[in-house]
Amino acid sequence: MATTPQYASIPKNTFASLTTANSALTGASAVIVFTAGASGARIDTIHMHATGTTTAGMIRIFCGAAADATAALIAEIPVLANTPNSTNPAWSADVDIDLIMQANYILSATTANTQTFDVMIKKGGSF
Repeated sequence: MATTPQYASIPKNTFASLTTANSALTGASAVIVFTAGASGARIDTIHMHATGTTTAGMIRIFCGAAADATAALIAEIPVLANTPNSTNPAWSADVDIDLIMQANYILSATTANTQTFDVMIKKGGSF
């Protein structure tokens, strides 16, 4: 264990678009959002933003050695029904995840409904 604090030294603000419905509670067919570096990574905050009208649903976040059924479900974020217009913004959410990832692990995501969401690492990076 380190005797001094470890901070992400290589910032990564990667993102991915979710478009295909996937109601599974496993990481099967999940979209890769972030891959940790050779020394691991830290993710503090994830930002999710709809690009249009949404219906009630869920965005699921997974972490594991691959973006497949072996990845662990680590967060579920409820999506509210919303119709954006000139006075109502599209649905969005920031999630403080406070995750330390081991080397080369993958953070992936799915959406329960066929709607488009951009999922971005807002605060994070590799060691």
